Amino acid sequence: MKPARTNEARHQRAAARVPRDGLITAAFVALLVAIGAFAVHQSFELRRALADNDAIRALALGQSVPLRDGAPGPLLLAAAAQVLSRDDLTAAEALAPRIQTAGDAKVQAAFLYALANARMRAGFELIEANDIDEATVTIRLAQEDYRRAMRLDPEDFDVKVNFDLASRLVRVFPRPAIEREEEGKRPRDVWTDLPGVPRGLP
Repeated sequence: MKPARTNEARHQRAAARVPRDGLITAAFVALLVAIGAFAVHQSFELRRALADNDAIRALALGQSVPLRDGAPGPLLLAAAAQVLSRDDLTAAEALAPRIQTAGDAKVQAAFLYALANARMRAGFELIEANDIDEATVTIRLAQEDYRRAMRLDPEDFDVKVNFDLASRLVRVFPRPAIEREEEGKRPRDVWTDLPGVPRGLP
């Protein structure tokens, strides 16, 4: 009877192995599927990164490049740099919400720094054109952009230097309220915020 019992035990062990082997096979197949999906995803991400790099190089060469939805911060920054090289502040400002949405603090700081520098260039041109009021407004906007850039990237020395220059060019402290002058009297506020650049003779 021993051989019969031995055969029966073997059959029982074999039957027990079937479900276990099936589970192992299913797990192995699931692992292969997961690896395949990951490889496809990584391949897609690589192709997109390469396309973004090509777009950044094209923008640096002055070429027109459409910006896809969800474009990364560096690509948006390159687009902003291109329009700012033409001093197109309006086009650059239109990119600000997308750059903020990208969520990269360094990129946001670099954008604000570049935007402030463009405002400073515009401010100097307005000073040369003797449009002092508009120059003051423009430089104050540059000061605010520099402040925001410093909050995002406090270690950027260039931002601090340029903010100091803008602060020396136009005072950063608030001006006192000017009382209304009676009709026929000379107004007291005859000097501009720009040091050394009078609006008119006193």
